[in-house]
Amino acid sequence: MRGLILDKRTTLFAALILQALALPFTSHGYDLIVGYVAGKNVAEGISPYEGGIFHNLSYPSQVQGIGETPLWPLFLGMVYAASGGDIFVFNIFMKVPVLLANVFLSLLLLKRGLEGPFFYLTNPLIVVITVLWGKPDSLATLVALLALFSRRRPIISAVLFSISLNIKPLAVGLVPLAASSMGLRRGVPYLFLTCLLSLAIFSTPFLLLGWSLSTPLAGAANWLRQAGGVSPLNILEYWYGWSYGGYGVDTTLLGIVWLLVFSAASIRLLIKAPIHEDRLWHIALAYSSLFILGRPHVSEQNLILPLVLLHFATGRPARRTLWLTLLAYSILNFSVPQLLYPLWPSVTVDIYNTTWPFDGYRLLARTSVSIIFYLSFIREIYRAMRLEANSTRPIGY
Repeated sequence: MRGLILDKRTTLFAALILQALALPFTSHGYDLIVGYVAGKNVAEGISPYEGGIFHNLSYPSQVQGIGETPLWPLFLGMVYAASGGDIFVFNIFMKVPVLLANVFLSLLLLKRGLEGPFFYLTNPLIVVITVLWGKPDSLATLVALLALFSRRRPIISAVLFSISLNIKPLAVGLVPLAASSMGLRRGVPYLFLTCLLSLAIFSTPFLLLGWSLSTPLAGAANWLRQAGGVSPLNILEYWYGWSYGGYGVDTTLLGIVWLLVFSAASIRLLIKAPIHEDRLWHIALAYSSLFILGRPHVSEQNLILPLVLLHFATGRPARRTLWLTLLAYSILNFSVPQLLYPLWPSVTVDIYNTTWPFDGYRLLARTSVSIIFYLSFIREIYRAMRLEANSTRPIGY
């Protein structure tokens, strides 16, 4: 038994060392450039949502504005200043909070006594979509979980949710859940406070730093109409050739339906009787999944929140089929090879030149894997709900 514990510690230590060593040399090329330009803009007094020019071998020189809410680009501005503009150093500093978020998330699961708490430090998929990629989804997830744990202190919980949403708005599905757990009388003021604080944090940089709201407001429509990512709608890319600038299909109607369904479900949840603690994580899983998986566009790293909530709801990490399927999607989506961009600047051009004769088969395979992932995840939610329905085990704060 002692040898087994020592072996686990050695594995964990080795995983952390390897991830720390990989920080400067791995990052999704385009997302790294977007973050770098956003940080440069902030450091120079320009809005991170305006984009800019970055000449490179793999992507267009005209770089779009960042998609995250203001706290993350403000942090990237500090990172750019601290790095002196060196993109490798920038890449290291940018990903430190992501690695730390995974560490604290694992410690949180360990404290709760759940199975496989170090899944978020040793699993290949999680390492790829968090630390190696460098997006702040695990950080936003950790803060949202702390907000959910703090709901007995509504002001602290509202502040934490507001911070999480302004790092990345993944946890919108958890806010009505937290409000509902307090009952209608306390939940409505809590919901109002969270919305007010979130709006205040979001708007402050625009008011104080003179950023224009036009670009982020225009980009917000992508939440409704952009198809792609981990979605069966990938079949549209196969038929209409979006990768090659071909004719695309406007999916705004699907996005509006998703938003209406989520809003109606949230209102219904809020006006029901308070959620008992033994149902909290299962309902959290359901609402988080409804908000994230129902969107027309879901990138791989966005799924860290529902995967963590699945862990809390079932007491164990995602099943192998689920994470292997998502990893296969990331490979077929070229997300994994693009992580080598810092050391392989022409990565996307070289991959395209090598694979374009087979791209139709790749897109069909990617769509098939998306469907398999969705079916597997829905099955996991169903199993979690059945487990909750048949169990009297309380799940406390």
